Amino acid sequence: MKYLVILNENGQKYTSLAVGLHGDSIEELKVVAERDYPSMAYIEADSVLHNEICQQRAYWNGEKVVIEPLSDEEIEAARVNALNTERAGYENELHERLKVAELQGDPALIASIRDEYVAMNEAYVEALKGDEA
Repeated sequence: MKYLVILNENGQKYTSLAVGLHGDSIEELKVVAERDYPSMAYIEADSVLHNEICQQRAYWNGEKVVIEPLSDEEIEAARVNALNTERAGYENELHERLKVAELQGDPALIASIRDEYVAMNEAYVEALKGDEA
């Protein structure tokens, strides 16, 4: 598929026009771009280039798509978010198992699930410190 990618002042994708959707040719898309986005730059793109420029941290530098790397802080935030998501899922599972064990009146199973919960929390704290749990 062919696209005309409209760029903002930073070279990031503002919007895209697609051949077959917004016009029958790149030339028709250029007319639309010049009419609707007169102060913005645009580039012609195939599907590969379009996918690259659509990435969140991507911009056009005049010659190619550049994707900014994540900062250390962003990487750490993503790691903590992944740990929180994993922990929440496991915690929900333990809560459900605990409800069933309580309904069954099984003290050994209840104690086992509570031990798992404590171990999960300890592993979570260690993982937050950056150690493998």
